[in-house]
Amino acid sequence: VLVTVKLPCAARPAVLPIVLCSVLLFSSGLSISPDNDVSIGFPRYKVPPVSHELAQEIVRDAPPRSTIYAPIEIAKLITTFRMHPYPLLVRIEYSGFERTRSHFGDPELERRRRVIAILEGVDNKPSSAEFFQMQLANDRPTMVAYATEVAGASMIEASLIAAGYVGEKRGLYWLWRR
Repeated sequence: VLVTVKLPCAARPAVLPIVLCSVLLFSSGLSISPDNDVSIGFPRYKVPPVSHELAQEIVRDAPPRSTIYAPIEIAKLITTFRMHPYPLLVRIEYSGFERTRSHFGDPELERRRRVIAILEGVDNKPSSAEFFQMQLANDRPTMVAYATEVAGASMIEASLIAAGYVGEKRGLYWLWRR
């Protein structure tokens, strides 16, 4: 038996705002959440223009199939272009997938995470400089990008200069080439 209820005319306009508020309040586990970089607000650029310009320059100038060191904000944009070089790591979350872990192995993924942590200013251990220099020698990335104000920028710069890279400031970022 199907029972239908007719809402009074005065209550009908309130239904839509109540449903929308309910979705916003209880959406923490849904796709509409800050954890998924989703926010409710006035329209804005979906991709930061400065980051997109740098990613576009890297894709345009890097040799095919070359390795790139870039913070996640830039690396995830590089992979949106059709023909792109290979960032060392695209998203930290992807490194936890079983298929990714079984392909690369935990030591390799940890090494990649640490390189990105250095570029993003999260890893400032005393051993970071030596570790970063060893990774530059092993991977021989064709380009390295990082934010100008990142913690450890002077150590990254010194390592890149010692490895023969030439840097140019690109807005909020430094871009280094071999």
